[in-house]
Amino acid sequence: MAEAWLICELYIKYPKETKAFIKNNNLNKFTQNKAISKIHDSYRVSKEEKELLSNYKK
Repeated sequence: MAEAWLICELYIKYPKETKAFIKNNNLNKFTQNKAISKIHDSYRVSKEEKELLSNYKK
């Protein structure tokens, strides 16, 4: 859970780099999907970005 929270915070500060990490990583299914879920919950991320990240759920 802490890893997912960290990825969410990094996405808010560094979206380009974090998106590249989300695309190509070795995270387990739960952590990746929870990170994307937390990003979806954030009001600091645009609706368009949230929709794009949905494609990276495992």
